[in-house]
Amino acid sequence: MINVFDKPLSARKLRDFQACPIQVFKNRPFLASKLTVAPGKAPQAIDLLLDTGAGLSVLVYRSAQSSLTFPDDLVPGKIGTGLGGLVNGYLARSEKIDFCGFSFDRMVTAYQEVSTMHSRDGPV
Repeated sequence: MINVFDKPLSARKLRDFQACPIQVFKNRPFLASKLTVAPGKAPQAIDLLLDTGAGLSVLVYRSAQSSLTFPDDLVPGKIGTGLGGLVNGYLARSEKIDFCGFSFDRMVTAYQEVSTMHSRDGPV
C-alpha cells in the first residue's frame, strides 16, 4: 500500500477510505481485478497497471499468447494519442470490472491487440 500525505489526515476525512492491495513490478503499481466482457461470460483475472496520466478509464491489452477474450461488439477506431502518434484499438462496454470490493457495470473499455508479450493486461 502507498500512503502519501503532506500532513496528518483526520478520522473524518478517512471514514470512507478503503485500503486496496497492489503489487509493484519493475517500479509500476498493478491492481488485481476481474473483467467480465459480456453477459454470461466467465470473469477473467487480469492485472491492471495504475496509470494516473492515462486519458482512458480502462485499456486492456491482449497478446497472441494471452487467453483473454474480447467482447463481440467491438468498435474499431483511434483510442488515444501516445508518444508514437495515434493509438489504434477498439471500444466496447465491458459487462463488469471488479477490484478491491468495488464493481463497475457497463464501463466503456478500450481494447488493443499487441504483437509482443507484455507483463500486464492493461492500465487503469
